[in-house]
Amino acid sequence: MRDAAATVEANLKVQFRAFLKDAAVGRPQERFLVKVSMDERAVDAVVQYDSCTGKLHGLCYEHVLDMRLDLTLTSVELLKSVRRHITADTVHIANEVLVVSVALRSGTGYQARPVLLLPTCKCKERCDIKAIVDVVIEAWNAQLRDLVGPITAVFTDGDNQRRRHL
Repeated sequence: MRDAAATVEANLKVQFRAFLKDAAVGRPQERFLVKVSMDERAVDAVVQYDSCTGKLHGLCYEHVLDMRLDLTLTSVELLKSVRRHITADTVHIANEVLVVSVALRSGTGYQARPVLLLPTCKCKERCDIKAIVDVVIEAWNAQLRDLVGPITAVFTDGDNQRRRHL
């Protein structure tokens, strides 16, 4: 979850840069109640190489965490290892992405702002949804709670597996 925390922190800075910019110059700001929402979206089940980060993308994050795989492509051996895991069914290619968003409870500017995307296959019984929500809340509280307002609600699409773990 260390990578997820860094990603959430960076994305919060981008998504709420206007608030941070106004605060830096001392401009007074309205405060809001904030909600975290999450839902899955279907994606093409493919593994891709990202030349900017040097990493492989598209594998289920839960399986990658279980196998403790580092997806930074440093050798052909890593590709062979990933292929072996996929063939052995110990790592799955994601067919959905979990989108975690933050939104203000406001009359304007209330759109969901994505802060974390996690590829998933949703085939596992256990779910790290509580850890994911905790990462988002911790990053929010550290960066934006005092500036924008507190997170007061967490919503999911009603998926039994996810809701059970909140």
